Amino acid sequence: MRSKLCKTSGIVTLCFAMTAWADPAVVKMTRPASTVYFAKSHTTDDPDLWDVVWSRDYAIAGSTAIYAEQQWDNAKSTFSGKILSIVGPYISYQGESEGYAEGAAHPWNNVYYKTIDMRTGKAVKLTDLFDEREIFQALSNDSVIAAALHDKTPENLAELLQATDGGCDFYIGEESLSHFAFHHLQKNQVAVRLGLSHGCEAARGNLTQIGFYLTVPDNHRKQFEQAQTDDLLMSGLAKLKY
Repeated sequence: MRSKLCKTSGIVTLCFAMTAWADPAVVKMTRPASTVYFAKSHTTDDPDLWDVVWSRDYAIAGSTAIYAEQQWDNAKSTFSGKILSIVGPYISYQGESEGYAEGAAHPWNNVYYKTIDMRTGKAVKLTDLFDEREIFQALSNDSVIAAALHDKTPENLAELLQATDGGCDFYIGEESLSHFAFHHLQKNQVAVRLGLSHGCEAARGNLTQIGFYLTVPDNHRKQFEQAQTDDLLMSGLAKLKY
């Protein structure tokens, strides 16, 4: 799969055409105002490659916009993004938006993780990929989540998400199951990182990271192994320091 990215700055439009790949899997190009990265990723059932292009300002996979600068007529805002992991068609990123809207009592600042399926552009939940009971057990064993349960004893994942109260530090709910990235592999498990936003406006801009291991599904094992080899997990992409 080949793609082309065009970005307009002032009156100049720059187009980057993806034609061939070279090792390593991530190619870095430095330009006057930004650093742009190119990466490749194998899809689940397709031997072709996804072209992933990103910088702090925008990220595009094929024809799907992963994140981009947002502007509104009645608000001033800035946005920055950071790719965290790419496993097959699943791309995870950290987004941060901050700004001020007319009439608002205070500025906003929201930091979060998010994972989407590059084939559809839709959010992906952990429960789409992993066993729900294993996710429930992993979260139940986490010390941060255990403290936020305040001695409550949920019996399943839905009850845990509803019962967990992170106060101002963090919020966790059903939508938080899409706020994750993959850090590294350890034998037959993958280290998962949940990136949870603040729980109240007094702590806006706060990001709480929850870490745990889940068993790699057999139908995605080759994708995870390829991502680790290509340094497309968090532990590998962290080396870019962008």
